[in-house]
Amino acid sequence: LVAFPFAAAATGALAARGWDRRPVTMFLAMLLGSTIVFAVGLAQLARFVPAAQLLNAGLLPFVPGDLLKSALAAGSRASW
Repeated sequence: LVAFPFAAAATGALAARGWDRRPVTMFLAMLLGSTIVFAVGLAQLARFVPAAQLLNAGLLPFVPGDLLKSALAAGSRASW
């Protein structure tokens, strides 16, 4: 939850610069926001999970869904 304001600020700043006008750049902006959320989340999770298990516990299971979500959102923007 700590990361969401930072992710929103980053994606909002990119949208203000026109990154929300094309599906590809919109997708990249959303991925940047997700990267911020994952980075802060992994940093917090590292306090409780051994380093060898960190990516398997806090990142890899969520990447496919996040990519799909971002792709669908960016693709739906093309039809506006």
